[in-house]
Amino acid sequence: MPRMIRSDTLAGAIIWSLASMGEDVAGLLEDKSLRVSSGFPFFELENQRLHFGPKPHIPTSDASGLKELGRRKDFKKASFLEAGILSKILKGEIGIDDLWKNDFEYRIIDELVIDKELHSSIQKKGKLRFVRKKDIDRNEINRLSGKANNFFYSQGYLYVDSGLYFILEGSKEWKRAAEKAIRFLEDRGIGGEVSIGYGRFRYAGSREGSPFESPADYDSILTLSMYLPTQDEWKEASSKESVLFYTLVRRAGIRHDGILKREVFFIGEGSVIPVRSAVGREETLTESPRSLAWGHPYYAGIRMKGK
Repeated sequence: MPRMIRSDTLAGAIIWSLASMGEDVAGLLEDKSLRVSSGFPFFELENQRLHFGPKPHIPTSDASGLKELGRRKDFKKASFLEAGILSKILKGEIGIDDLWKNDFEYRIIDELVIDKELHSSIQKKGKLRFVRKKDIDRNEINRLSGKANNFFYSQGYLYVDSGLYFILEGSKEWKRAAEKAIRFLEDRGIGGEVSIGYGRFRYAGSREGSPFESPADYDSILTLSMYLPTQDEWKEASSKESVLFYTLVRRAGIRHDGILKREVFFIGEGSVIPVRSAVGREETLTESPRSLAWGHPYYAGIRMKGK
């Protein structure tokens, strides 16, 4: 498994699986209520499950000393915030700079930001292992002769006491269909190179609710998925440029049947968009047979501190 699965990959895998099982995909697509986040890491710590979300792309201030500079660099390399910390950011209780300027409240472990109490619990249990790299034997097959030409190694990633989770919302029909698709994908896998064993997983079930708490009076949204804004949504967001923070993610490729898909640029996870709500859109990448890029966003409301 990769360290994060993009929401368009998840949505595409769900839609493809349903079509493969003979479900009425056309009717579901007309519904347009499906919202799915990207897949983010979680960890099992004693009897507690720690959920992580994307670090918001809000700029940090300058560092004043060598120690601050070091922590700021470490923070810039981090990709995920523990859910409780991200909820405080969403509600405006703390700002981005509080996470790296305060030496005592928060700890940065590789790509993760956690609070000091969790850090103490982790130290008692042992090292928190995000993923374990493993060399995997591979060989190149000559498709004409059927013989193996070359042997080589590539690196795979195995989760240890951890996994990936995603948040899904939609109509009852979408929820029922999506869980059926995920169970189908357990054996097949998600993502690229599934034919050589990548992307396999064990489905651990579902529960109600999101690990993130949004304020009632939020003024912007934090994207927890990929997002293709409508023209009106982007016009509104870009008119408030001083509080617009986003990344672009290029998506292109070739389908499993060899058809080249059209290139699309999404707004990436962790972007802060100054709108109260967003619907987004799907984009047609190939017409026959039809392929879609699912750009309807899943997001949390965020109150911009000091704005």
